[in-house]
Amino acid sequence: MDYRDDPTKPEFERSPKLTNRELQVLTLIAEGTSSKQIAANLGISFKTAVTHRMRLMEKLDVHDVAGVVRFTCVQISCLTIFQALRTLDMASLRA
Repeated sequence: MDYRDDPTKPEFERSPKLTNRELQVLTLIAEGTSSKQIAANLGISFKTAVTHRMRLMEKLDVHDVAGVVRFTCVQISCLTIFQALRTLDMASLRA
């Protein structure tokens, strides 16, 4: 079974694992940063920034910037909800 198909895991755990650099690029893309700006911000060449962007989008199976932004929003929402549920669960254990 593919890790993305396991319905028992929260959405953010079913997502592909991203490296720290991929997370940096993901954040910058979601903020609307161009590949040229990403290269300057991270101190890498333009070509390397484009390669990171392409590989990240392939890994996430998205085909445009809007897809990257949607992915980021879903991940943040799911993680926030999961953390809130864990907090509530821990609070109920203490009661």
